[in-house]
Amino acid sequence: MFGAVGIGIPGHVLDETLGRLARCVRDLGAARVIVTGDLVHAKPGLTPAILERVAAWRRELDAEFWLTPGNHDRDTNGFAQAWGLRVCPEAIQEGPFRFTHKPDAGHAGLFTWCGHLHPVVRLESPSDVLRLPCFHITDRLGILPAFSLFTGGSRTEVSPGDSVWAIGPERVFKTPARSPVRR
Repeated sequence: MFGAVGIGIPGHVLDETLGRLARCVRDLGAARVIVTGDLVHAKPGLTPAILERVAAWRRELDAEFWLTPGNHDRDTNGFAQAWGLRVCPEAIQEGPFRFTHKPDAGHAGLFTWCGHLHPVVRLESPSDVLRLPCFHITDRLGILPAFSLFTGGSRTEVSPGDSVWAIGPERVFKTPARSPVRR
C-alpha cells in the first residue's frame, strides 16, 4: 500500500521476504504453510505487477498455502485465487493446534498459534541495545513474529512461565523472559 500512495518503501523488501519464505519451505520440505493473517497490508498496494510477481513465485512452490485472514486481509478476492491460497475464514485446527490471527487461547485442549501482534524483544548490554523479532510462548498460546522485515513490532506482557525466543541473523535463541518492546 505504501508505494501505491507515494510513500517510498525499499524495493527489495518483497523479493527478500519471498526468497526467505521459499528457502524455508524448500529446506523444511513443507507440504503446507499456514499464514495467520496480515498476508497483505492493504488492497491499494496490490498492483498488477505485485499480484503477478507473487503469483509467479507461488507457481514455483509445491506447498499448499492456507490463510486464516487477519485484519489487513479483509478482502481476499483480489489475490487468493491468483496466489493459490486456501482461505479459511475461521481458525484452522490441526491436531492439538489451532491457528488464528488474533490471540485467543480460550479453546480447551488446543494450543493456539497466532499472528497480529508481531512481538519484538529488546536485548541490552552496557554498550548497546538490540531489538529482535521473537516468538512469545505461554502455556496455551504462541504469538508469532512478523515474517517481513518491513513489519514493525509490538509490546506484549510476559508473565512468569512464559518463554521468549529471539530471532537472530543465524539462529533462534531463548532470551530472559522480559516484556518485548514496541518498536
